[in-house]
Amino acid sequence: MTMTRAAGPAHASAVREAIVLPCLLLTATLLASVRVGEGGALRFVGPTLFALVLAAGLTLVLVRARVLVPPRLVGPHRGALANANGVVVMVALVWAAAEMFTLLTPESGLMALLFGIFYVALLASIGAARPDGPRLVQSLLVAFGAAIVLRFVVLNGMAAPRGGLVRRLFATAIEGLTLGALGLEHHAPATGYAAFAAIVAFFAALVLLPGEASPWTLLGAGPEETRD
Repeated sequence: MTMTRAAGPAHASAVREAIVLPCLLLTATLLASVRVGEGGALRFVGPTLFALVLAAGLTLVLVRARVLVPPRLVGPHRGALANANGVVVMVALVWAAAEMFTLLTPESGLMALLFGIFYVALLASIGAARPDGPRLVQSLLVAFGAAIVLRFVVLNGMAAPRGGLVRRLFATAIEGLTLGALGLEHHAPATGYAAFAAIVAFFAALVLLPGEASPWTLLGAGPEETRD
């Protein structure tokens, strides 16, 4: 009976690491790469070099906050197949994070520069504050949520070819600057929906990473508890 009970959590952890986490991260990566333009033109955008640097910084912050504990994925106490799976999860995490930063940053222009400065300042301030896992995940959720609203509601509305309320409201503020200089590019609503789904998948993967706190604790919806 004791062996059966012990095998249960171990089996669940193996399924999470081998199937659930890679699928969530792959889903987030694919959805974050989708761009739907006017007339339904579909294209896929890979991560930029700057986004990869940001993703590496985010991964380091996750490790310092114990949201991700690498020895639980790769180590001499694990078999070769388990270690290989752990490497896949960590590489997929960095790549998915890079796609998220690429998604939430305008592709060029002044806005791309401003967004990049914001993300660097965000990671630097979080790294200096050294928050615990729940505070880190909740702070990232707020920051990414605000970024998707700004990117695909406010800025996308400003770049709408037929104009719109947002564009009219900001017309005076951007007088003398072209949309190209600002780096504004209009996307169909499907891009915003895909971006929202990508964020959901990405944060679902974050809270399921092998770390110290449970998923509900990381989201602030449960009591303080640690994983086995």
